Amino acid sequence: MRPRRVTMAQAQRAWDNLTPEDVYGPDEPEEEEAVPMMRVTDDCVECGSCQTGIDMTKPVCPKGAITIEDGKAEIDQEICIGCGRCVKFCGVGAIVEE
Repeated sequence: MRPRRVTMAQAQRAWDNLTPEDVYGPDEPEEEEAVPMMRVTDDCVECGSCQTGIDMTKPVCPKGAITIEDGKAEIDQEICIGCGRCVKFCGVGAIVEE
């Protein structure tokens, strides 16, 4: 069976129908459990992908816990819900779960 070809118009319609949850996952952890702590390592290159993702328009963190300060991403642990989106979007692997 040959792979199905998709036109750009079909791909754009599919993208337009996606919700933020489809792309980024749920805003809150589904179960009540301990919230994992996210930590930014010294590997951070201040690219900003942990803040705005690949398309540079939508915030990655649903709570806005990530800022860039002194040349490094900072995660406000008081706001962070431990969803792990920033870990997935960091292109250099500088954000780790503890």
